[in-house]
Amino acid sequence: MEVRPSPIGHVTPLALGGGGIGLVWGKSSKEEAIATLRRFVYHHGGNFLDMAPMYGKNRAAEHFVGEAFNGELPKGCQVLTKVYCGNRTPEQIQTKVRDSLEKSLRAMKLQKIDYLICHSNIVPDDWQPLFPATDSSTRWSSYVNGFIPICEDLVREGKIGGWGITGIGDPGTIIRALCHAPRPSVVEVIQNALDALGELKRFHGDSRCREIARIARERGVAVLAIRAVAAGSLCDVIDRPLERDHPVQIQWEMSKKFREIAAMEKMSSASLAHRYSMTMGGDMVVLGVKNCQELDECVEAAKRGPLSLRLVAKIDQALLVQKL
Repeated sequence: MEVRPSPIGHVTPLALGGGGIGLVWGKSSKEEAIATLRRFVYHHGGNFLDMAPMYGKNRAAEHFVGEAFNGELPKGCQVLTKVYCGNRTPEQIQTKVRDSLEKSLRAMKLQKIDYLICHSNIVPDDWQPLFPATDSSTRWSSYVNGFIPICEDLVREGKIGGWGITGIGDPGTIIRALCHAPRPSVVEVIQNALDALGELKRFHGDSRCREIARIARERGVAVLAIRAVAAGSLCDVIDRPLERDHPVQIQWEMSKKFREIAAMEKMSSASLAHRYSMTMGGDMVVLGVKNCQELDECVEAAKRGPLSLRLVAKIDQALLVQKL
């Protein structure tokens, strides 16, 4: 893959995410995960890994990075990981961040990482969650007074190169974070043909994901596009059993016309979904693949480049009433 300039240096159009690598979904194995990591970096020239402690049992994805590269990634290959701050006080968050980062570094056999992201949803202090019993979002004051200061400390200490946020929380608060100083270096934004968050949607109203991406770009924040296939909703088949009322299953059933368009264009639905996500802009599309075959398919789709405006319009028209 070619590299191109971005706010965080020269990056490949695809990043390798840790969900599939950590064996979170679908059938795979440790050996296949490690092989996929190495193939992405050494065969395809990918230079960005997007990991997290929550990707797999006992930090599986991070440990697989450590085993795949033994702490010696090629020059220019960047690594991002995350920390789930949750509904903690600023002081508790600072302790949590430092402890989690040290565990991540040991797992990946690294001395430092390039970026650390707040993995929990950032919301207002007076947040009224959609699902109160399971709410573990990070309140604005804890983000500003806890997460940002500890990340700035870690940058000065040389433990991280920068920090970022997940753009899946309350949309207004995410936009506020992008306009606040200091602002993040990176933001992960939902970017798929459905504008769908699936089971991650925990707020009322529209996701505003395209607006979030636009504002981030305007402010020089790198946009990492996630969920290009909408957690499987935009694939030919879903690779794991889901209840009929699961948001991803519902969205898959709503996306029949998308799969019909993919068939007419003689490509898989996943390929079409990834190319659509690339067409939306952003600095990288983060892959959720779990094996070398899926990786190769995504790289091949990327080589074919963005979709034509005609095809994008056709997809948008087909899915217009389905967007969430």
